[in-house]
Amino acid sequence: TFYYHICNNYNKLADYTIFLQGAPFDHSPNLVKNIKKFMKKTNIDFAFLSENIKKCNLNQCPHHPTPLPLKSTYKKIFGKEAETDFTFGAGAQFIVSKEAIRRRSLKFYTNIVKMLEYSVHPVEGYCLERFHKLIFT
Repeated sequence: TFYYHICNNYNKLADYTIFLQGAPFDHSPNLVKNIKKFMKKTNIDFAFLSENIKKCNLNQCPHHPTPLPLKSTYKKIFGKEAETDFTFGAGAQFIVSKEAIRRRSLKFYTNIVKMLEYSVHPVEGYCLERFHKLIFT
């Protein structure tokens, strides 16, 4: 849904977009307070709104009940193999600027949407939850 929104609004994005899941307070009990904090700033490119920040790498992410295809999904998204550590906000809740989104092409985001279209709950969606910061920074 996040990337579908970006694709459909790429040329008319708001200065900042807040992406939240359906039950945002499960991962961010202080969500409203956190959003208000960011409303006072004007130089944000990307920030987690999730309060539960986890560390992972492409070889292992223990924060999921089953192994995730992180390496292959990374390669599908970025077109290359890598070894990298990263952080992610559990629950995939974040704020991102229009400028950060537009650093990547519309085609980049369209490819993500196409990658996910094969299923209602594609496993790559869990990988994307972990890659949002890598995508926008």
